[in-house]
Amino acid sequence: MCLDLMLREHSYLFGFLQGDGHLEGGKGNRGKLTVSIKWEDRSLLRRFKCLFPEVNSSITKRVRDTSFKDSFASATWTVCNMEFRIGLKTLGLPEGKKSLIVAPPRTEYHVVDYMRGWIDADGSIGTTQEGYPFISLAVSSEAMKIAYSQFLCDLTGEVKKV
Repeated sequence: MCLDLMLREHSYLFGFLQGDGHLEGGKGNRGKLTVSIKWEDRSLLRRFKCLFPEVNSSITKRVRDTSFKDSFASATWTVCNMEFRIGLKTLGLPEGKKSLIVAPPRTEYHVVDYMRGWIDADGSIGTTQEGYPFISLAVSSEAMKIAYSQFLCDLTGEVKKV
């Protein structure tokens, strides 16, 4: 039931969870994993859910007014399974606020897909007015800054300022 980060889709999921998920601890078996995205992208959450059919989880819809948009619809994937949550913690998904302490997985992982998941969750991909592609990613964690810098260097052969 635990993630095997040498599998591309598991590495992608883990990167996405580190970027946009929330692991909540609790006494006994009361914690949960949640990840929320806009309703139009809910197919991604369905893919995550299908990766672990043996784990009971749910995808729910929420509509609320936000400071950015009225009637904003989001989809939330919730997993309460304790074994699954312990596996995520063991791999390096911190409970609670994680922005300063999150770090790459504590085991071997498929680097490209892990970073793709992280960027999809927390970054932006687009093109400049001149038509050049760009990736924007804001991180607070020193460990993730170093990992991302190394990833870019390995990918391009260039040392990028991050």
